[in-house]
Amino acid sequence: MKRTLLLLTTYFVLLSYTSVVSSSCSKDPARIDTTDTTDTIIPPPPPPPPVPIQWTKLSDSINNGTVHRYLDAGVYNGKLYLAAMMRVTSGYKYGIFEYDSTARSITESGNISTAQLEYSPMAFLLGNTYYIHTNVNNQVNVFRAFNLDSKTWSNKATLTIPGSMISPMKQCAFSMGNAGYIYYHSGSTTKAQILYKYDPVLNQWTQHTQTLTTSSSIYSVPFINGNRAFFLTEDRKLTEYNTDSTGLMARADFGDVGFRSAAFVIGDTAHITTVGEFSVGGSAPPADTVTSTNIHNNHWGYSISSNTWTRKSIFNGPKRAEAIGFVYNGKGYLLGGRVVDSVTKKATYIYDLWRYTP
Repeated sequence: MKRTLLLLTTYFVLLSYTSVVSSSCSKDPARIDTTDTTDTIIPPPPPPPPVPIQWTKLSDSINNGTVHRYLDAGVYNGKLYLAAMMRVTSGYKYGIFEYDSTARSITESGNISTAQLEYSPMAFLLGNTYYIHTNVNNQVNVFRAFNLDSKTWSNKATLTIPGSMISPMKQCAFSMGNAGYIYYHSGSTTKAQILYKYDPVLNQWTQHTQTLTTSSSIYSVPFINGNRAFFLTEDRKLTEYNTDSTGLMARADFGDVGFRSAAFVIGDTAHITTVGEFSVGGSAPPADTVTSTNIHNNHWGYSISSNTWTRKSIFNGPKRAEAIGFVYNGKGYLLGGRVVDSVTKKATYIYDLWRYTP
């Protein structure tokens, strides 16, 4: 009996020890090491959103072979018309062309030739008539009109420039409301800026204002917003003329080169693009070699309501000067201009057409 009790006691002691050892050797699920010793792969960040292409090239050349350079573009009865200087062997020739947006081509509506030497042609569309103004010399000018309905030319009243003006230089021409305008600069001595208004009903010019004398510029680019006209000069000055006021008002200076840039207005924003300038020794070879350039493809927006400038997407076409800008069917356009060949250093006109989508 004692032997049996001893064996049972020994059995339970061994069983209890085995249980303790087994329990101490098992892992606590809460203490299991879950560290992953493999390399952690971090996915790359998503690519930035693509920059929207706001400038689209529509045509390599809008030219029927007769255009030398474009002067202006305007819309009448839903159709786009272009005023241009034409290619001639001697004298001067001006033409009006209708643009076909489907074929992206032009058709001549009418032309007129002159044998006399003329300078600085400027054009504007008013109603159904395209007007072209040129200088013969400092005080003599020619003013012609082309009726888009009858397709006929006529001479109009010439603008009498004060003899006191020293080497007057035409800045720009435009139409606003029921009148046409030419903006003159008197020269580097007096710096007087004079705005002339043309009444097509009376066939009469009047000097409208002469109140701003701060700019020494000889070229300006106009843009129109309702009854407000703006002139951006080559020396970066912005001037406003409002038909509700009596004079010219200085606005925020432009932060770039303003020489012969292209301009158009969409909504409250005026767009200024392909700004720059270049210098040539003369008009005939070999003096027509470009001696200096400052041309780039910056694109700026001017808020008319806040009087502030903002950089926009850069123009992605060839660098140029003397292009024309216009709005057609709610889109902005840039046409033609003059480019400088990097090898020959010659300035040549091009006729490509680009569309801007805000």
